[in-house]
Amino acid sequence: MEQVYERCKSCKYLNEHYIISGTYLSPIDGHCLNENVNTPRKRGRFHLLENCPYWENNTEKTEKRIQCVKSILGNMREHLEQIEMILVRLDKDVNK
Repeated sequence: MEQVYERCKSCKYLNEHYIISGTYLSPIDGHCLNENVNTPRKRGRFHLLENCPYWENNTEKTEKRIQCVKSILGNMREHLEQIEMILVRLDKDVNK
């Protein structure tokens, strides 16, 4: 079983910020979405913490995100198949 460390990077309340680096998205920082975290810490940038009293495991959030991405990819596949069928028909019509 993988060890889960109680720090912001593995917390369900972390909203990560990314930059585009070439063709990749790279995480650079983030902020806390937990309403119990004091306002001054939420407003500005803050260093990610270890052993935050409001930490909660992000496994459920990660699983939900994976399912959402799978659903979106499935929809994209269907749309691409429909576009391919249209292009094949157009090609047949042009080459008659």
